[in-house]
Amino acid sequence: MDHLIFLLLVFAGYHIGKLVRMPMPTFLGPIAFLALVNISGFHLELWPHLKSVFSIILGGFLGLRFTLEDKALTKIALLLGVWMIVTGVAIGEILIWMGIEPSTAFFSSSPGGLAEMSVTAMSFGANTFKVTLFQTSRLFTVLFMIPFVVKRYEISLKKENAGPTLEKKESYDSLLEWIKLGIVAFGAALSCSYLKVPASDLIGPLFGIFLYKRIFKVPLKPNNDIQNIAFMGVGGIIGLSVTKATVLQFPMLVLPALILSLLTFLSGLGLAFTLRRITKWDMVTCLLGTAPAGSLPMVIMADEMGADVSKVAVLQIVRLFTVVALTPFIFAILL
Repeated sequence: MDHLIFLLLVFAGYHIGKLVRMPMPTFLGPIAFLALVNISGFHLELWPHLKSVFSIILGGFLGLRFTLEDKALTKIALLLGVWMIVTGVAIGEILIWMGIEPSTAFFSSSPGGLAEMSVTAMSFGANTFKVTLFQTSRLFTVLFMIPFVVKRYEISLKKENAGPTLEKKESYDSLLEWIKLGIVAFGAALSCSYLKVPASDLIGPLFGIFLYKRIFKVPLKPNNDIQNIAFMGVGGIIGLSVTKATVLQFPMLVLPALILSLLTFLSGLGLAFTLRRITKWDMVTCLLGTAPAGSLPMVIMADEMGADVSKVAVLQIVRLFTVVALTPFIFAILL
C-alpha cells in the first residue's frame, strides 16, 4: 500500500512542479514535494532496494545513449577530479577556521557521494551526523541552483545543435531482447556492487548496456515513459531522505552549511567556465559535468536538458571515483 501511495505522491509532485514551472519537474518536483511530506510526519515504509531498481533502469537507458568518441575526455575528467579534491580541502580549512572539528570539516567539504563520504568519515572518528547534514545541504543547494543557471544557456545550446540531422530509425520491439537488456543491466549492477564500485547501481548498468550495444550492434530505442517514471521515482526517494531531525538541526549549523554550499557551487561554476574555454563544449554540458551534486541527478538533468549525456556521465563518474578513492589517503595525511 505504501508503494502505491508513494507513486501517487511522486506523480502529484511532478504535476505541481509542472504547474509552478519548476525546471525539470519530473525530477525536482517529486524531490520538493516528498521532502515536504516527509517533514510533515507522514511516514512511508518502502522496499530498501527500490532506489537501486530505479537507478538500474536509468543506468540501462543511459547506456543505450552512451558513446565514447572524445579521446581527451579521460584527461579532462581527471583534471576535474583533482580540482574537486583541492577545492574540497580548501573549503574544509575554512570550516575548521569556523570551529568545525578537522575530520568532520574535511569529509563535509569533499564533493564525493553523500553515502560514501559519511561511511568513510566514521573510520576517521568524524561526526557523521554533521557530515551528512553538510553533504545534504551541498547536494540540495547545487541540485536546485544548477537548473536555473542551465536555463540561461539552453537557448545557446539549441542554436549549437540546430541544423539538418537525419533521424535514426531505431526499433527495439522484441520482448526477448528487452529481457536480455534487463539481465545485462541487473547483472552488471550486482557485479559492481560485489566489487564495491561507487554508485554501482548507475555505473554497472550504464557500462554493461554500452558494451552489450557495441558488441551485438543492435538498434535501440529507449522508452521515454518508463525512463520518466524512473526519474520521478529517484526524485521521490531523494526527497524522502530529508527528515525532520535534519531540518531541526540545520539552524545551529546554518552559517557554515551555507558557506560550504555556496563555495562548492561557485567552485563548480569556475570549473565549468574553465572547461568551456579548454574544450569549446556547450555550456550546459560543462555545467552539468562539473556540478558537485551527485552523478545520477546530473546525468538525469543532462538527458532531460539536451546536453551531451556521455560527456556528463564520464565526468561525473570519474569525479566520484577520484574523490572517493583519494580523499581518505589525503585526509589521513592532513589529519
